[in-house]
Amino acid sequence: ISLRNGNDDIKINQDIKEQLKLNITSAKNIHMIAGGDLLANPNRNKYLQSLFELGKSLRAKLSILTTETNYIGIGLVGRTNATFEEIIEKIEKGEIKTLFVAGGDPVNVYPDRNRITEAFKKLDYMIYWGAFLNHTARLATLVMPSVLPTEDNGSFINVERRLQFLDKSYSTPKEITSLIKLFTDIKIELGGGLYYSASDVFPQMARVIPEFNGLRYKVSEGHIFPSVELEASDNLKALDVKPPPDYPYVLMFAKNVYYGASGMTFKSNTLRKLTPSQKLLINPHDARKEGVMNDSKIRLSTDSAAGEITAIVSEDINQGELLLSGYSDENPPNKFMVGFNKPVYAKIEKV
Repeated sequence: ISLRNGNDDIKINQDIKEQLKLNITSAKNIHMIAGGDLLANPNRNKYLQSLFELGKSLRAKLSILTTETNYIGIGLVGRTNATFEEIIEKIEKGEIKTLFVAGGDPVNVYPDRNRITEAFKKLDYMIYWGAFLNHTARLATLVMPSVLPTEDNGSFINVERRLQFLDKSYSTPKEITSLIKLFTDIKIELGGGLYYSASDVFPQMARVIPEFNGLRYKVSEGHIFPSVELEASDNLKALDVKPPPDYPYVLMFAKNVYYGASGMTFKSNTLRKLTPSQKLLINPHDARKEGVMNDSKIRLSTDSAAGEITAIVSEDINQGELLLSGYSDENPPNKFMVGFNKPVYAKIEKV
């Protein structure tokens, strides 16, 4: 097994390589998952062919995580024509005055934290429906507690485009409601009919949505929806990167393996002790040039924000690049960003 990172071999202990080889060759079911950025690579055909050949030899499944992986079901059902960017623009223009946010934490993930925060503050009324009191919920006029996946019945389509069903495992107080129940209550107030559960709604979907025709609640579990043609989205296409003299580094971002976007895991004291919540990786050559030592505090600045972060000197990062890994309330990654598909340039200073 040859494990490679770019053009350089990853330095892995031989015993670990042998154990990895044993685990792979002895596994009964192997599911290979490739990142969607593979589709934006100029050599994607060669890489895909290699993956297909490896998958065939291992009798493995292969899934490619595109930017739409989390929204396959929504795409089949039919989604709004308005993009996230367009919704923000309409709020800024005063065309949207009331907003209902169903879960998630857009304030924490939209790639321009200052802009989305100011936009939400312009709303006359914002309702947040979710299970966690996150940054978006704190800006809401009304917060409504939601059920978790284990507390409701329903269906979803997984990364294999396979239909799966959820069974309710726990009961919740009546104040904690599912989204379908909430919308049903609104519909009743407006004089509509009764659809209180997923088992009521699914047959309706099967009648009116072509891709669901003939499917039955619970009975059709395991049904695989047809694949779609894969192509690189705008979010994955190469950007024209030319750092200005004042901000000579290209700033990149990555989730910490333990924390993700911190919505829930950041609250864990155990995880806080296990790993630093945030760090900035810098190439050894750049570190020497800037006089930065490993595990030292530096000031990271972009044209939109600045903050103090711990620097980690690492050969895993290229010269001229910085990698902000993980999350902290003091320095959320999107605080340094300036919008979709826009490169972020930065400078660093010793503290």
